[in-house]
Amino acid sequence: MHPAALTDQAVQVSAPSNQLYTNNALTQYEWLKLFGATGYRLQLDKNNFSNEQNLILNVTTDNLSYSYTLPSEGVYQMRVRAENATQNSKWSTVRTLTFDATPPAQVNLSAPANKAAVTKPVGLSWGAITDAVQYEVAVYQSDSTTLY
Repeated sequence: MHPAALTDQAVQVSAPSNQLYTNNALTQYEWLKLFGATGYRLQLDKNNFSNEQNLILNVTTDNLSYSYTLPSEGVYQMRVRAENATQNSKWSTVRTLTFDATPPAQVNLSAPANKAAVTKPVGLSWGAITDAVQYEVAVYQSDSTTLY
């Protein structure tokens, strides 16, 4: 059974996932339909909705999804509410997403030297990247295309 009043309901967001970390500026926002709604208001902000006059995005749509290209890198908050001619629902739970399109710095291998002949086991050394969380290592055979 659904509540009769829109004011007693809250929108459930289905995308993007909470705490999404992406390098793609184009983001798809999706939510579930609410009984009694004729439209939905999507808001996107970088300042926790502290000033509703200065939001990144504040749009209404009658669809259950909306695509938007984020204007710059950073941490965003998003929320959705349902609306009709006389009532608004509660806001959805706020979700955060981080847009980061800056690639990490290139790692410089310090040992062994390029094209050096080595014996097993081989020790690899490289300079640390300040904000790196993990490293991915690939070792190729002398043809430079076949992985070991």
